[in-house]
Amino acid sequence: MPVTWAFDPDGIAILTLVRPYTFHEWRHAMDEILAARSARPLRVLSDRRAAEPPDTTLVEEMIGYFRAHAGRLSGSVVAIAVSGDASFGMARMLEIRAEVAHVPIMMKIFLHYDDALRWLRSVDPSQVSGERER
Repeated sequence: MPVTWAFDPDGIAILTLVRPYTFHEWRHAMDEILAARSARPLRVLSDRRAAEPPDTTLVEEMIGYFRAHAGRLSGSVVAIAVSGDASFGMARMLEIRAEVAHVPIMMKIFLHYDDALRWLRSVDPSQVSGERER
């Protein structure tokens, strides 16, 4: 499966993406995470290290999903672990587009998985309240 997910013992949703995957597969996984986790806000680690960088169409589809589910995602914290400059750049585009679209999610990109997980564990989502990290 190109898109899988599971909660770790700390309640962080680990969303793993490998090449190739579609928006529909990503959306299905996100829908399952939202349905499985009654506690809000969420902490999500999007592990994109084995995936190709998303294209601009996929980025826009993800932004559309975030906007459509803003009430359920408000205050959530998302760390994106990537490998390489192209993946970092496209994840940064997602972060900027989310900010411009006023998506109430705190997002941060990492080149190292352990750094992403450490950051997620250090952030208290209940203190985010939909504000973005600067």
